[in-house]
Amino acid sequence: MKSYHEHITDFIDAEILEGLLGYGLFPNKIPPFLTSKPFYDYVVTNTPVFNTKRNYDYVSYENMRNINVPRLLAIPHPFGYALLCQFIAKEWSKTQNYFKDKTENQTHKVSRVHLRKMIDKHSLFEMNYKNFDDDGFPENDLLIRSNFIAKADISNCYPSIYSHSISWALVGKKEAKLKSKPAFKNEWFNKYDELSRKIKNNETNGILIGPHTSNLISEIVLVAIDLEMENKGYRFTRYIDDYTCYVETYNDAEQFFIDLSIELKKFELSLNHKKSEILTLPFSLAETWLRKLKAFHFPEIVTKEGKHVLKIAELRSFLDLTLDLMKSEKENSAILSYAIKIISSKYLGAHARTFYFKRLHHLILLYPYLLPYVDEYLLQPFNYSKAQIKELLDDILDYSFQKNIPEATSYVLFLALKYDILLDKYYTTEILDREDCMAMLLLYLYTLKQGGGVRVFKTKAEDLSKVEFDKFWLFIYEVLPNTKLKDNFKQMKLDKLSFIDEDFRSKFLVPVRRGCLPAIILPTINNLFGKK
Repeated sequence: MKSYHEHITDFIDAEILEGLLGYGLFPNKIPPFLTSKPFYDYVVTNTPVFNTKRNYDYVSYENMRNINVPRLLAIPHPFGYALLCQFIAKEWSKTQNYFKDKTENQTHKVSRVHLRKMIDKHSLFEMNYKNFDDDGFPENDLLIRSNFIAKADISNCYPSIYSHSISWALVGKKEAKLKSKPAFKNEWFNKYDELSRKIKNNETNGILIGPHTSNLISEIVLVAIDLEMENKGYRFTRYIDDYTCYVETYNDAEQFFIDLSIELKKFELSLNHKKSEILTLPFSLAETWLRKLKAFHFPEIVTKEGKHVLKIAELRSFLDLTLDLMKSEKENSAILSYAIKIISSKYLGAHARTFYFKRLHHLILLYPYLLPYVDEYLLQPFNYSKAQIKELLDDILDYSFQKNIPEATSYVLFLALKYDILLDKYYTTEILDREDCMAMLLLYLYTLKQGGGVRVFKTKAEDLSKVEFDKFWLFIYEVLPNTKLKDNFKQMKLDKLSFIDEDFRSKFLVPVRRGCLPAIILPTINNLFGKK
């Protein structure tokens, strides 16, 4: 079993740069058609000079959470992000030593989610990644001699991390404050603070949610808090910003909340008292809803491939159980997404597949959180017709405007591109007026594929570039020709660099010949993506 700091020391500086810059620019929760790997290659090969004096804004993206409430994700400006990643790689040995100092005496791995090398993946961070061979299962040991569990949550963790607190954690608040003057601005701990601010328009409050550098930076602060709580004798685990502490008495649990609040306050963070609770042991380590879904008895009939054959009766019962569990768990949509994953591994006959699609059609409109799971766990496993997919996407698109859910618009356009669906409505004016960067870019690609005119997109991109380039940099860069771009963006465009994944582009962005399309369309899209 690897310790925390052994995972960190797995990386050399070049690997941390590639992982963060090549695979960590874009949040995991956006439609999977973008990549920063070509940009990483460009940076490493050409060593471009980026402006270190300016502050960079970022693209915003609303992502629906499992409680049907949106959270704001960010796609940082690539130049500011590259400067931060290059700095982290340059000073990686100091960061490694810091993590070793804070975690080497842990009796178990306290932080359960962190940067690491993953099997068959290039990215360095994944929210739900589990490897019990590396991480162990400390809960069994922590339960011994425990009668209560104290559960605690940091209030708005990422948006509340004060940039100066990064240097406080790295070298201690006293030294950080003594060396906060301009004469010490190039100290490595101060550069962490400065460059983290610069990708957020120089704001000191909060770090961006989405880029993988933020997962590293949050750990810098939180392992310092972990160490202080360990030194006070507490035995606990932490999943990002969620603490689970194992104690003997109820008073110990209450004291844990008090002590954790004190340590959080030292870094300008606070406890979310609404989510703090004390639970009496024993109880199941798995959530009740999870156990009930796993315990559901599926029929014994299996296919040659080993898949359970689900008939409509069993399918309906399983979905009804899922919805009942959701109702009892405050409408937690994660329960439904887990059930959809289970069903995706089953075999559905023709009638069951039709029933299931219509039921999911209804549920997706009620719970937009499910949209990121639609392709992998519904469309791909069950091979639905284009007519069925079209009906679903047309409804979701209408719904996305009725309820003002830009993420739903983006996923509709992504799936329409992938499955070659001709939508009833494009909502071009509405999408451009709403100015959601991701939806505008996907609509632009969709319009190109369908052979429509794109002048309106170029005009919009030019207008935005004059006033808020950073907030729409991705849309502007992909839409405009090099003659309309400046500095490194201009050169990147000349070098035919794109942030659109090559595999996605080659498979799904080929113009569709529906009837008689203008002959100019094919040259237009080929010129856009650098093909001759």
